[in-house]
Amino acid sequence: MIDSFKALSYLHFQDIAHRDIKPGNMLLDKHGTVKVTDFGVSQMFENDGCREEDLVGNTAGTPHFMSPEMVQKGKFHAKKHDIWSAGITLYMMSVGHPPFRAKSIPALFDQIEKGEIDYNHKIFDENADLKEFVQFLLQKNPDERPTADEVLLHPYLGTTTKKPEYEKIEITAEEENRSITQANFDQMLHIKHYAHMAKVRVQQRLTPR
Repeated sequence: MIDSFKALSYLHFQDIAHRDIKPGNMLLDKHGTVKVTDFGVSQMFENDGCREEDLVGNTAGTPHFMSPEMVQKGKFHAKKHDIWSAGITLYMMSVGHPPFRAKSIPALFDQIEKGEIDYNHKIFDENADLKEFVQFLLQKNPDERPTADEVLLHPYLGTTTKKPEYEKIEITAEEENRSITQANFDQMLHIKHYAHMAKVRVQQRLTPR
């Protein structure tokens, strides 16, 4: 997960919120490094994304990984939402399923907003440091939730160093135009097929039994 938090730290520095952090959007390269992918619902801000004018109010992403502030239908800071989604991802990777599951979206949102996270699992009993780290990420009050930079300084990750230093990237109109490509029909069929199979497997894991 440390690669994921480094990616979020970099994105947030560039004033970009991903808004759909989940296991399916994290890929491993041949060196074992995690790459955050799928920026279909990401959002870029004019400044640091944490000011009043940068509050967002639209729902986006995957329901099980949505934050309490997002499901409340009010305005919220998208960067803090990313941290919650990363926490849900780590919880799911540790336990095998997300903390909140329901048979309908309204019931799921009600759980996310009002329910308590169950940490009564063997892995948390055996690894108190992991439990504390997940709790650190999954604070329901976004004002108390850490930033990506603060997450990187957490002892659990073993990266208690100074704040990362990045350089701002300016994207030109030419670069933006070059980033838009058109897939052919066969490619789209393959993408839809594998996406459907992945969705079926994930849904089997997410649905309560």
